[in-house]
Amino acid sequence: MEESNNEPSSTALVLSGGGSKGAFQLGALEVLAERGVTYDGVAGVSVGALNGTLVACDRLDRLGTIWRTIERQDVYRGRWPWVLFKVLAGRKGLYNNAPLLKLIRREVDPDNIDIPLEIGVVKLESGEYVAIRPDSPRFNELVFASTSIPIIWPPYETGGDSFVDGGLRNITPLGDVIDHHPDRIIIITTEPRDKPPASMRPGNIIDVAQRSLSILLDETFDNDIDAFLRINRLVKQAEQGGVTLQRPDGGTYQFFDHLLIEPDDPLGSGLDFSRRSLDAWIAQGRAAAERALNEMDLPA
Repeated sequence: MEESNNEPSSTALVLSGGGSKGAFQLGALEVLAERGVTYDGVAGVSVGALNGTLVACDRLDRLGTIWRTIERQDVYRGRWPWVLFKVLAGRKGLYNNAPLLKLIRREVDPDNIDIPLEIGVVKLESGEYVAIRPDSPRFNELVFASTSIPIIWPPYETGGDSFVDGGLRNITPLGDVIDHHPDRIIIITTEPRDKPPASMRPGNIIDVAQRSLSILLDETFDNDIDAFLRINRLVKQAEQGGVTLQRPDGGTYQFFDHLLIEPDDPLGSGLDFSRRSLDAWIAQGRAAAERALNEMDLPA
């Protein structure tokens, strides 16, 4: 990646959703840190909101400790088929994710965030996507809301609104950083493009819900990334021909130097918090980042 005009370049980090597959992002983030890469802005949804918040807090080491020690009960509780009784009694999610809220309240201090950060949530009533910043009221709780996968976990309710996983509308929140015009964008996902989710045979209603959401989010994710890459290519071609492409709002499209780090193959269930899977995904994230960086000259 080339610097321009000898001026310092700005780097934005974009982190997608993916539940427990956020462990893959940790591995990639550690390699980037080892290469001296820093960020001038961060955006994330779902688990990317949690990972991105700790990166923005300059707590990558702590994030590594969390992912290398976390267990299922640190994130959510409930066992099949007992969770169905709670749903029948009026609960709005299959599992209780209160342990994750406790973790976020303990680990995140929005006053220690010194770089621009935006995390995404969706208002369940209106379907509106909302970008949340560290100065927003109840920031920690809204980070938690961004991780709340509908049906699997209940929405976070406050002020008469119900907030859920921002990945429903914006699985890879590129728009949240593009508006700030960085020189380059680093995107770390948790699923490969153009490949179907890992094959599975649903065994109960929880599996059906999880599988359905995975298919929906994968399609949204592919569309987001493909649109970004397609527009980026067109802008570059236009610039080479001395042409400027106009945006619908009257502005001009900008070419973004970018680095995409993604798994080679589908990782599996985003509710799998087994030590074996998490450690494997961290290692795969490291390997994917190493390959991506070796293929591209990325100055710090």
